[in-house]
Amino acid sequence: MARYVVQYQFDGRYTDILFNEIKNYLEYEGFEYVEYKGEPVFQKGNGWLIAPTFAKISFSGNVIQFETWLKASLLPGIFVGEIGLEGFMGAAAKGAMKKAVANIPSIVARYPLMQAPYTQYPQSSM
Repeated sequence: MARYVVQYQFDGRYTDILFNEIKNYLEYEGFEYVEYKGEPVFQKGNGWLIAPTFAKISFSGNVIQFETWLKASLLPGIFVGEIGLEGFMGAAAKGAMKKAVANIPSIVARYPLMQAPYTQYPQSSM
């Protein structure tokens, strides 16, 4: 039960523009901007045909944090928690999410001060 978290530095003056570019990209990839457990996230899939996958974007000064996770399923429509992008479970859904994660740096790189991810770690969630 872990989320994949990556952070990038960028010029904080472009927060709104950067968010909109990432939002447009994720919507193009089939994600919807929704509220999940009281926070705004991007979601793809409802659990019947495609495992629910989530992406969350947050900003703090000149740092953007991008989190991704999937809902762990016992049966279609029955979920027991979250899983990150590592491991075999949910491999098909993880492949699509890894593609989204791989393209985020190229979007962020369009803005000054972008650096390689300086933090990249699985985050446990409850």
